[in-house]
This record gives sequence, structure tokens and C-alpha cells, in this order.
Amino acid sequence: GGVRFNPHPAAIVEPIHLETAISRGSRSRLGARTALAAEAQVIVSGDRDLLDLVRFREIRIITAAEALAGLDR
Repeated sequence: GGVRFNPHPAAIVEPIHLETAISRGSRSRLGARTALAAEAQVIVSGDRDLLDLVRFREIRIITAAEALAGLDR
């Protein structure tokens, strides 16, 4: 399906600690850990390390262009 934005107010979450490395960059790891803590369904990123993963656990990782294209559906 297409990408849907969450209509609920934003929440502050603490990144979850991970025992295993998921990418080379610390910013990539922080983004993925935070998305996991927030129970996100999608990560929209331009970070090549994250995009190369395609998925992190159950979270899809897509580009901004893919997210915008999904809004048209």
C-alpha cells in the first residue's frame, strides 16, 4: 500500500539499545533505533547505509521520492 502519515501528535521516545550493528554510520543506527522505539512502520531516509538494508526488522526503509510517490496512491 501507499505511505500514510500518522495523524497523531508526535511523541518523544528514547532510542532502543541494540546488541548488533545494523550499519556503518552512527547516525544511521540512531535513526533505526529511534524508529524501532517509536514502533514506526517506515523510515524515510537518504542515508545509503539504511537504504541498502531495505528493511530493519519489520520497518521498511524508503527514499523521500518513494514516500512522495506513495502519497499519490
